[in-house]
Amino acid sequence: EIANFCNTDGTGQVCANTASSGCPAAGASQTECCLSCKTVDGSNSLDFPPYAIKNVYNKLSTKTMAMSGSHYGDIKVYDAHNLYGLSEQKATNKALVDTIGKRPFILSRSSFISTGVHSAKWTGDNGATWNDLKSSIISVVDFNMFGVPMIGADICGFIFDTTEELCSRWIEVGAFYPFVRNHNTLGAAPQELYLWDSVAEASRNALNMRYTLLPYLYTLFYNANTAGDMVARALWMNFPEDASTVGIDSQFMWGNALLFSPVVTQGATSVNAYFPAGQRWYSLQLNSSAVAGVTVAPAVDTTSKGVFKNLYTPLTATNIHLRGGSVVPLQQAAMTTTLARKTPFSLLAALCPYGKAFGSLFLDDGEQVELSSFLSVSYLVQADSSSGSFTATVNKNTYSTSASLSNIIIAGIENAPSSASVNGRALSSSQILFDAAASAVTFAELGLTVSDTIVLTWK
Repeated sequence: EIANFCNTDGTGQVCANTASSGCPAAGASQTECCLSCKTVDGSNSLDFPPYAIKNVYNKLSTKTMAMSGSHYGDIKVYDAHNLYGLSEQKATNKALVDTIGKRPFILSRSSFISTGVHSAKWTGDNGATWNDLKSSIISVVDFNMFGVPMIGADICGFIFDTTEELCSRWIEVGAFYPFVRNHNTLGAAPQELYLWDSVAEASRNALNMRYTLLPYLYTLFYNANTAGDMVARALWMNFPEDASTVGIDSQFMWGNALLFSPVVTQGATSVNAYFPAGQRWYSLQLNSSAVAGVTVAPAVDTTSKGVFKNLYTPLTATNIHLRGGSVVPLQQAAMTTTLARKTPFSLLAALCPYGKAFGSLFLDDGEQVELSSFLSVSYLVQADSSSGSFTATVNKNTYSTSASLSNIIIAGIENAPSSASVNGRALSSSQILFDAAASAVTFAELGLTVSDTIVLTWK
């Protein structure tokens, strides 16, 4: 960003370095200001416009370059201020691509129209307050509308000292920002997630779920890149016909499949969550003893109308629900994305009221700049009370991968299948795991790869 924190009151038009022995001086803070700024033309209408816009710092040039300053071509800062960060993003992106030949990661606070093409973004200097936690959801959703899908806020808050409860609740939200980072200011109390037992537990729960869901999240980013889809969405974006979703700003979704309903109120141990109309919603929870590392079960039926439901949410928990009609790809959680990518895939399908589900998977090496080598697969489930089928159709496969697909889970099945086959090969009874309490069946140890065309049938 085009910053000058030495222009503290916004009246400085000309600044000079007054630190003769170097800046910062020996023993001084890295934020010490070494520039001395002064006004040379108080009548300049760019620095001192004849109207006030209620800038939070009063003067337009406060903590930044003077509006009368010039860019290349004598373009004034007044006219190009917001383009400065964008121009750096574009130049940095190009330089990294030209230098390393791989997809770069760039993080910026400044942003403008089209920033999302070149850079990730964080929302800036928030505070360690409950209001800032709640408003971070709004900011993340807003920037997805603005075409900046890789967006997140400083988890636990940047300014002020955080608290154990706030930090615990914040990681339960922030683990599901598209971009995740815990970050705070110099001089604030440490807020590493391991400092409190409760925060560490909440972090493991939330981050393990995020890593489990990474194949779905990565597919959403592919859709954002190629079709302009939003990754994080407000409820009304997916359910514009449901008027009750319009005022809900403390819940959000990934794509059109996953609903997050976190606690964002101090002292609360429950959430009055809204479930939009016309759906079946399934709870999704980590379960290390489950075949795919998660359990899914019917939770709320809104086939006839939307429903508010009070969800008990202790300090180390959050609420994630899968929308009926969705298929999401999963992998196992790991300490790094590199390790997670080496774990077996599972496919989780949740049936809608009409016995169907749809989904997709995008997979590549995660580094190529031009998307020329990748795997794209579409999924379709159709089922009734006595039988069903799951099909995987490979749309494009120019990416060589042997990634295994071990399990396919179908939620919303009322009756245990007596037999099943995949690609004409009969499954044994030990591979057909029915959970009556969860109304779900897992077809396990399938010995497939994610690039296989698949026809799974059961009855």
